[in-house]
Formats: sequence, C-alpha cells, structure tokens
Amino acid sequence: MPLPVGTGWQGPPAGTYTANDLYLRRVGTEGYYVPEQFSPRWNYVDYQTSSLCGKYGPPTNVWGLGAIMYEVACLDQGSVEPYYPFDPSALTAPYPINGAPALGITYGTKIRATRYSNLLRDTIQSCLYEEPVNRPTIRALKAIVTDAIATCIRNGSTPEGWHNLNVPEPRTTAQAKRVPSRHKRCTQTATANPLSPRCARTVKVDPDNMQARCPDHWNLIDFPWQ
Repeated sequence: MPLPVGTGWQGPPAGTYTANDLYLRRVGTEGYYVPEQFSPRWNYVDYQTSSLCGKYGPPTNVWGLGAIMYEVACLDQGSVEPYYPFDPSALTAPYPINGAPALGITYGTKIRATRYSNLLRDTIQSCLYEEPVNRPTIRALKAIVTDAIATCIRNGSTPEGWHNLNVPEPRTTAQAKRVPSRHKRCTQTATANPLSPRCARTVKVDPDNMQARCPDHWNLIDFPWQ
C-alpha cells in the first residue's frame, strides 16, 4: 500500500535554522563541543524554545572546564563522548552526585572507574551535566577547589608548586612567523648531575622554551626538574 507523503520522521522545515544557529554550532575546538551545540534536540521542530539548544553562556565555559579535567584525569580515555549521554533516572539504584540524586542527564561516566576522590569525580561530572542550569557556577567551582587545597594542607600535604613554573609569554602571530618553532633535545637527565646522560629524544617547541620535555618525560611528578 503506498504511504502518504510525510509519513515517518520529518526534520525541521527547510529554512528553520538561521545562519547564526548553524555558525555557532560549528565554532570551537573539534572534540570539545558542548551539549548546547551537539544536542540532538536541534533536530526537533521546537528547538528554538529548548532550554539547551544555543543557550550559550557562563555554563558553557563550565562544561569546557569539566571536559579538560575529565581528559586529564582519564588520560588515554580521550575527550568526553558526546554520543553517550547517561541518564541516572534509568537506573534502579540511586546515582548520587555531590551527595544528592543526580539532577539529570550527564556525560563522562568513565571518571567513575578512576581511583580519584569522590569529590573530584563528582565535581567533574557535575560540570558535564547536559542542561546548563544544572552545572555549577564558576564561583562554586572556585570554592570547591579552594576548600580542597586547604584540606590537603591541613592534613600535611605539601603543594607541588605548579603555579611557580616559569611560563613564557605567548607569542604574537608576527613573532611566530619571524621565529618559528624548532626542535630541542629533552632536558631530562638520569641524575641531578647536569653532566649525566640526557634523554636523546627531541621535541618541537617554541624557541623561548628552555626546558623542553619529550612525551616520555612530560610528567613533572615522576620526572621533576633537575
């Protein structure tokens, strides 16, 4: 039997998306898009009234912070998987985040398989809530980090001093063209003696980088500056 025209799924009518909508959905670093960009709700006819589609703002930056923390914590697991949303309400057992039931769909569930503290895992996953309104504010994140550092110090931990690393000023476009990146030998040595054997690998760095490190010795916890 022939089916009438229009049977089955229909996308939004032609011309529904504005040029600005389409542009903003493709702005940013590939692999780090936010739900405000990649949500399938863009395919719904009422996407313009959605609480998610195109609702860019401070919570968008919070998602970015969560995505970076997730990638650093999970190492070789890659970035947050945009096509694997997790709905805690589908579980029969409670799925708490920050000591309370999850507020909605979230991402980055692989963080749960790590050995980090519940505080860190909850903080990361709360930043990765699908709905912007469910993510913590920048001020709340600052309070969490400040309190956690203070707790570590009270418990006898010694800060690692990452904030004291000598970071060169970023080069302008003109400087980059005039003095391009170059290959330098890794500065890791076998012992504290500067004359001891050095790593033989080279790495492409900015010319003003005086402490180049190769991929084998980038971790300053395991391989501190000599």
